Formats: sequence, structure tokens, C-alpha cells
Amino acid sequence: MGTASTKVGTRIGSKTSIPRKRYVGEELVTPCWYHGSREGHGNYMTGHINSVTVCDDTGKPVPFRQIGALK
Repeated sequence: MGTASTKVGTRIGSKTSIPRKRYVGEELVTPCWYHGSREGHGNYMTGHINSVTVCDDTGKPVPFRQIGALK
């Protein structure tokens, strides 16, 4: 019989890294997954501010990385 082995996980980042969050003005942007393949937009991460999806002028949700600024 063989012996059981365990896999040691690797850590991403370092102890000094501080998770940053996205803000628009003073409002926190919450990440949200968007399923827009039926509309031809694809599926990607977008954001909510006060439970409202952040959209551009045409009504298409804006990708999360393009919303606000990191703090």
C-alpha cells in the first residue's frame, strides 16, 4: 500500500499586501458577475454601487477594472 500525501498550497501575495477596493467618489464599488452572452456582450465582472449596476451611456455594464479608482 502507498502512503497518503498532502499537497501544500501556495500563497498568493505577501504579508505586506493590503487588499485595495474600488471607489467612485466616496461610494464603494461591489464586484458582480455579468451574464450578457444573450445580448452579445459576453460574461465578465462588473460592479454595483448601492445595489445598482454601473452602466455606460448605451446601458451596457462597465467592466469592473474600468470603474472608479483603487484606494
